[in-house]
Amino acid sequence: MEENDLEASTAVMTAALAKTYEVVREMAKRCPPTNKVIRRRCTYCEEKGEYTCRGCESARYCSPECQAKDWPIHRLLCGSQSQTTRPSADHARAILFPADETEPRFIWVEQFSKSEYFFPIIDSWLTPYARYANMVADMNALLEEAGHDVAGHGLAMIGLHEQPLPDVPVNASILTVGKPGQMKTWFGNQLIVARRPNEPGTRGMTLDDVNFRDFRHAVDLYQHHPLNPCVINPERYKLPVMPGAIIHCDGALRRFGRFGLNSRIESVVLRRDQGEDSLVTESFCIGLAKFGLEWSCRRQATHQEWLDIDVKGLALVNLTARNMVHRTVKRNGGCSLRPVGNAGTIVVFDHSGRAIGPVQIQAFNTYFGHIPKSNDEIAMMNRQNEASRQCNEQKPGGETSGHVGRA
Repeated sequence: MEENDLEASTAVMTAALAKTYEVVREMAKRCPPTNKVIRRRCTYCEEKGEYTCRGCESARYCSPECQAKDWPIHRLLCGSQSQTTRPSADHARAILFPADETEPRFIWVEQFSKSEYFFPIIDSWLTPYARYANMVADMNALLEEAGHDVAGHGLAMIGLHEQPLPDVPVNASILTVGKPGQMKTWFGNQLIVARRPNEPGTRGMTLDDVNFRDFRHAVDLYQHHPLNPCVINPERYKLPVMPGAIIHCDGALRRFGRFGLNSRIESVVLRRDQGEDSLVTESFCIGLAKFGLEWSCRRQATHQEWLDIDVKGLALVNLTARNMVHRTVKRNGGCSLRPVGNAGTIVVFDHSGRAIGPVQIQAFNTYFGHIPKSNDEIAMMNRQNEASRQCNEQKPGGETSGHVGRA
């Protein structure tokens, strides 16, 4: 069978067949062999799993200490693994992170074959967003990049492209395992499947069962993804970190307010070094140099988080961070620096390694508040106030509306 003759039966293939097929084929080539010894290790660490959780009788731990550390995450799925039986020998256990629910769950994914090709049937699990599904990511490679240990078999993430799409909501269940506003935003349903090497002569993706150790790896990936602005769980992050602070933009506060984000400024832990392929822009906070401070700020790529309609709707307005980010303005043959009032969410850090707290940032803004503002800043503040007034008028109780609140 020629590749072009392949009749795709799943949405993940029909969305971007050529690109997706190449990704799946390359993943199949480098799928690690199943290692039962690794698979039976402690769910939380790399020691031998001496006993199992009494609730699910499946998750293995080396000690009560590791079990206690894992419980906040493990409780989300404890007991659910045994609630349903395997529908057929062609089904494999997977993990679904639904967009419209607050908790992930175990599911059964059917595998079908067409000649020598193998594919998972995933349409129903990605519905109603299946038509957008065009992402198949090699989790083993991403976990390795974040410094995590091996999984003992292949793992893949299937779902939507990493950028936002119209009418596709923020994934609520992924936010449950992290901190809203401090992670990369995921949209639509996300599916975690396990893989095992194909038999000689076969192609595609051969599924395997996931277990609680794989669930822990999935959570590690979401918490420590290379595109995350912050490190969610430093204890499980193997690469160098440093203290910092995150300053959320107006759009982030509206988007994540219903998920518990209620503070404009938060002290956080940051990845010290950015990856080679990072889409993060890092620049020196030149406006604070007069205080003898060597601070820098990082900004995420706008297209990874927001649609054009959100940007036009003032989602990136962040007047609290305006003194941390500057732009160069050419005028009358010279150049001057102007504060940026719509930089989006930023993180700041001190090159000395000292922690940064909300009080420090508020103090600097109080100082700069006594300095006359430029016409650009005044116009930005007026637009922000007008947008807030319109949002409060559109819905009772001051609930914000518009695209920012949905995706």
